[in-house]
Order: sequence, then structure tokens, then C-alpha cells
Amino acid sequence: MTVQHGDLPLYSAKKAALGEDPLRSDANPSLLYEKVVKSKKSTGQLIMDQSYFSGPGNIYRAEILFLDGVYPTTPGVDLDRASFDRIWDASVKLLRRGYYTGSILTVDEELDPSVAGKGERSQKDENKKQHVPFISHCAPVSIQQRLEQGAEKLSIAELRSVIAQIIESNGYNDKVLIPPKNAKKSSLVELLNGLRARQNTNMTLPPPSVSAQEAAREKAKSGENRAVEHVAELSSEQAIKAISVTPSLAVPGKKKSSGQTPEIKSGKSDVNVIELVWKHAHSQECSHKCKQLEAASTGLKYTDAVNIALRQKFLHTALCPSDFIEFLSNTCTGAYGNKTTLEFIWEICCFFDGSTNKVRDKILARDVIQLCIEVSELVHYMMFDDAFESKDGVVAMKEPRNDNRVKSVIQSLTNSLLECSRSCQQQDFEYGGNGPNTTSAGGEELVAKREFMEWQRRVVPDLLNNSVAQFMQNLFFPSVDNSQLSRNPNRLVPILHSSKELMPRTAAKLKEGEVVPMKSTVFGLNHANPSAEQTSTDTAGRAASTMFNSEVFVFTTISRSKFGNKWYRVYSGTDDGWTFNQLEHSIIGYQGPTLTVIQASCKHHPGESVTFGAYTASKWEKNKKDFFGSSDCFLFQLKPTLKVLKSLPKIGTRGGHYMYFHSNINVVSNNLAKKDEMSEGLGFGGTIKNPRLFVDRSLEECRVASHCTTFEEGYIAFPPSNDPMSFSSTSTSSTMHIDSLEIYAVGDNDTIQRGFQALNQYRDIADANLRNARTVDKAAFMGDLRNGVIESKAFAHRGQVDGRANGSLKGKEDDKANGL
Repeated sequence: MTVQHGDLPLYSAKKAALGEDPLRSDANPSLLYEKVVKSKKSTGQLIMDQSYFSGPGNIYRAEILFLDGVYPTTPGVDLDRASFDRIWDASVKLLRRGYYTGSILTVDEELDPSVAGKGERSQKDENKKQHVPFISHCAPVSIQQRLEQGAEKLSIAELRSVIAQIIESNGYNDKVLIPPKNAKKSSLVELLNGLRARQNTNMTLPPPSVSAQEAAREKAKSGENRAVEHVAELSSEQAIKAISVTPSLAVPGKKKSSGQTPEIKSGKSDVNVIELVWKHAHSQECSHKCKQLEAASTGLKYTDAVNIALRQKFLHTALCPSDFIEFLSNTCTGAYGNKTTLEFIWEICCFFDGSTNKVRDKILARDVIQLCIEVSELVHYMMFDDAFESKDGVVAMKEPRNDNRVKSVIQSLTNSLLECSRSCQQQDFEYGGNGPNTTSAGGEELVAKREFMEWQRRVVPDLLNNSVAQFMQNLFFPSVDNSQLSRNPNRLVPILHSSKELMPRTAAKLKEGEVVPMKSTVFGLNHANPSAEQTSTDTAGRAASTMFNSEVFVFTTISRSKFGNKWYRVYSGTDDGWTFNQLEHSIIGYQGPTLTVIQASCKHHPGESVTFGAYTASKWEKNKKDFFGSSDCFLFQLKPTLKVLKSLPKIGTRGGHYMYFHSNINVVSNNLAKKDEMSEGLGFGGTIKNPRLFVDRSLEECRVASHCTTFEEGYIAFPPSNDPMSFSSTSTSSTMHIDSLEIYAVGDNDTIQRGFQALNQYRDIADANLRNARTVDKAAFMGDLRNGVIESKAFAHRGQVDGRANGSLKGKEDDKANGL
């Protein structure tokens, strides 16, 4: 087997060559289907081709095709979408079942109840005693430590050596105290205990010198197999000394430092591993970078805990650098299910609350969320040189942190995590578990690792990738020039832009790093000068904000590929006007991913507000008789509790009602062929009469239901109990007043450009049709008017005088109208 070594670029290239993984929540089956229908390979070959289906092997291939009734030799080009959806759903079901059970189980429990529970990891296996490594003489326990356990723990040679040292150090000349050469071990132990009791000696003794041959003979004598590997443990002092002489990790492609190696001293708070590594990586501009790091860390609670956890990793892997390299490679890849990263997070949280001796199974939900947010915020500022300013040698941040917004986001994610945790515990209770048990001594709720992983899978698959993994990458493998990241489209938290910036005249006025200033009710300001006066038509460029936008960051944790690039605001009710016609003009024709964000309030919950909306990836169209869109969409709630309701697979006529945009043109039409019953406004999911999420044509009210066949079940916004249009005592929808409505175009540069190009083309066609409609053939119009096609009394006198003597009024104009 050939092993190819490399760094993150090699990993990224290998990862990009893989297809869609059924175990990943961000897998795109629609994209996979487009590849499948273009291939002439058989379906069986495609399922095992890792560039198409990433994960299934031969066993899963056979079972998936059997369950779906698809013949293995069916070419991909002949596979319809319904058959492909069944194959994909079966792949997700079987592979996730195997992941959770630890076994390849392909028989359905409903068809064969005898397999129920097979493959599950038993409690007996989980509680199995862990292997305790044997500490060999290659790394011996000191004589002092064994002497404290009892003199009988020493060998005869060691007993004689210790007795001789005590006699010599105390100046004893009594020959009776000197043991004979043939003395037994029991007499030596008795003599040593007597001397220690007499003198109360507590002296530091050197470790014995044991050769490798003697250690090997002892190992063979004990009957151990030579293949057994012994673990040589170091004390904390030995590990620290080993680290101080261990060469630092060389970053591939980076210039080496001057040769100085960071020194790690003992103690809890006298060393800063983060600062040492950061200083070593930026040796040429060490002082300035460290001051920036210090300014960014100010006010963050978990910086010390992260530092202690990293220091422990250094100490535990002092003599085995490959272990630390493996730890780095695992934590730099924060994909869902990464147990190394999860263990590291648990250790940090335990160090934060002082539980350094043992990593607990459950930790406070708020702690793990606040850790991820603070680490992400630190990463954001580590990537930005432009976020700092220096005055009189003091480095400080240009913009102060908005702690209130960050706290509200932490609370939203904490609520979401606890909601998922209760759901997992309730499921365990229904299957015979112990039931919910999440409260700590302080009254706050705890979460387990399994519950956190399940929440991450359901709601925020990219949370660890955007926090801890990104932090480790920037700390140990920093960019050559962080100043370039200010203009990097792949920054951690995107900048909010106005669609006006894409206009040629406006773009020509903007300098590098400037944006058209705008204010969002949900996301705040996008510029760095909030004190300056601003109008809705202001296009003067201002420096882009360098502040960490916690609300935008939440969407990058849902999917960094969808929300981690560019954000352009297409419509805002506050700036563009609260009319449906203006909304139609701003968005209809745009072809690309968009994010609709609504902030609403309810009279039944005074003083409270909710933020929710929908993500869509299809072209915006209007006045179609049916729903449109694709399955790559979802509903969400940002505050007060983060929720993500994904689209469900379409089964026959059920589902597939993704969105519609409907004006009143067809509703009031007298033509029955054109008239329909769809509600006037903007809708997502549900039915034509009762959408799941509906914004009425006045843009004043919105209605949200709790379930439909298109999106996952669950309510967003306020609980469904106050709908005035419902006659049921158990209403399934709620009606709210809209306070803010915004639509953002999201995606990479190419996607944004294509979307706005399609929008401009649509507007050009609409303007051309309007101009043609206004152009009138005057001659034909006058002829229709005189002939009575258009009712009018303007020429009624002609009929009155026609037929009298010399009373004819017909002339050349009449001849023209009649075609003469």
C-alpha cells in the first residue's frame, strides 16, 4: 500500500473528489442525480463509485437495490427521479443505521422482528474496564514514590542502597546497623523501617539505573509476550523538559523562524501556549501580532481554558510528536462526528469550571455553546489585521464588541441544544432508558456528547468546522498575509452588501474595502462608522465593518457552503418601501439562492419578537398556478431558539410545495381559465389555500403553521394558539405582525453574478413589453372609434346629418378607415 503524505491542500483535493455522502446532513442529492443521469454506467457500479455515492460498498449496494426494486444493470441515464430518490433514501437509512449500531444491519425490523436490538452497543461493553498500561523499567517509578508505599516495594539492591545513604548522611558508625551480605529481604525491610522511624527521614532518592537487558529479562520472566508494547510515562517535570528541547512543528511552505523554540514552564497560569505558538508562527512581526491577539482575547472567558487544554496536549505527547500531529489533523477537520474535536471541547469546558482531574460525561449546555462562539470570534479577529488600530503603541480593536447581540445568539443556540437534548432523552426513555436527567447542581441543564452530536447533525453541521477546527488551522497553520483576508471572499463571517454596489456607477465610486452603508434590523450595520448620518439613498462608500456578526455566523454553522461567501441585500421593507409591487420589482427574476428574513411580533406576547424565514435556491417566479422551487430549501427560526426545518422527500402528490409568489392578477380575472384560488402573497410549503409560511400582499401580517407535507414538523415563531382565522380550539397556526422583512442573495461570486444578470434580463424584457403596450396605432384606433368598436359619442352627429341634402360628412378619412 502506498501512503501519500501531505497537508490541508492535499486533504481538500481528496475530499473534493468524493461524491455525496449519505451520512452528511449537507449532502446534495439533486446535484448527485444530475451526475447519475449523465452516466452510462450501471446503477450498481454508480452506487459503489466513491465519486458518486461516498460510503456504500458491495453489501450496501445489493441491499439498497433490493429494497428499492431497481435492477443492478440499469444504466444511470435510464434512472428516473423517483427511483433515484428511493435509492438515496435507502442509502441514508441503512448507512445511518449502521453508524449508530456499529454493525451492517440490512434486514428491516418490521419484516423480521428477531433482529430488533441486534448490533446495538450493550451497556456491558460500554462499562468494560479500560486497559491500564504497564509502566515498565524503561520509565520507572522513582524509589521515593515506591518507598512511600512501603519498603517492601524495593528490591534487595535498592534496600541496601537506601540504608547505606541514610547511615552515611547521618554519620552513624554503629556496625550493627550495617546489614550482612546474606541478609534476607525481610530483615532489610525491618532495618530500613527502623531507621526511617528513628530519623524521620524524608530524603530525595535517585532513580535506579536499570538496563534495557534487565528490563527485557524481567518482561520475559513475567511471561509476557514480546509483542506487548509497554508505555513509558513521564512525570510533568520530565515532559516539560522534553518539550523545551523538542523542535517546533514546521509548517509546509512557510519560512522557518530564527531557531528559537518556545519554552513551556510548569504551573497553571504562567505559560500561554496560544501566544507562544502564535509568536513562533509570526516571528518577523511577533510583537505586533501578539498585541493583536491580546486585544482580541480581552473579554473572552474561555481563552485560559483553551490554553490549559492545549498545554495538557503538549505535555501528554511530549515524547511522541506523531500523536500531536494526529491530534492536529483531527481537530483541523471539524466535520460532523469528529470525536477528537468533541473530546477536546469537553476537556476545555471541564478546565473552565475547574474539573481538571476528570472529564465528565455531561457538561453545561451554555458552556459548550459559549466556547464555540468565543473561539469563532477569536478566529475572526485573528484573520483580520484591519480590525485593529494602534495609538501610542497600544493596539486596540477599531470597533467595540456588541456583547448584547452575542449573548442573544448564545441563548438561542443553547435553547436549541437543550430542546434537542430533551428530545433524545425522551426517545431513550420510551425505549427503556432512565428518562430525562439534565439538571446540574446550579440549576442549569447538562448535555451529553451523544446529544450534542445529534443536535449538530440536525441543526448546525458546520459549527465545529467554523469554530474549533478553524481556530486550530489559523493557530498552527496561519495564512502568509492576514491582511489579504479582509478582501477574501471565503472569510469566516461574510460582510453584508447592498445590491446597489453591483450598479456600474456606484461600483466606480467605491474604493477598495468600502461598502454602500446600510442598516439591518436583524443583522445590524455593515459599515464601521455608525455615528455618521445615513439616508436610504446614500451611496457614498464607507469602510466595511470588521465586527464579528454573530447572527450571520449562525447561518454559516448551518451550511458554510451556502452562507459563507457573499451576502447582498435585494429587498428591505424599511428602505425600499412596504408595497408588494416593490417587492415584486426587487426580487422577481432573480435566479439563485436567497434568504428571506422576517422579524415579527404578536399581540398575545407583548414585548417579544421572533426572527424566522426561509432559504430557497431556485428562480423567483410569479403568478404560476402551482408551487415552484427545489428540495434544496428549508425553513428556519433564528431567535429566540434556533430551528431548522428541512424539506421532506416528495412522495407522489405529497410534498414538493416549496414556494410561490402570487399577485392579485389571476384572482380578479374574469377569465375562468386563468382564475385560481391561490392566496395572494408570498408562501412556502403547505397547500394553495393554507401555506406553511405565508406573507400577505399588504406585507403587514404573516401566518405560520406547525406542520405540512413539504417541511419537517415543528412550529417556528410563536406557538400555534392565536390564529383568529381558525375555528378550532387547538389551532395549528399563528398570525403575527411583520416588523421587518428583508431578502438577501447568498452564494459565491459566480452565483451572485448569474443571479443578478438574470434579474436584469427579466427587467429589460418587462420594460420592453410595457413600452410596446403603450405604443398605439393612431389610424386603427380612430377607425375603431368611428365604427363603434370603442363606444363613444364623439361621432354620433354623423349619423344624424347623414342622408340629408348636401349633408354627407364622409370624406377621405372614412375612405382610409375603410381601406379605400
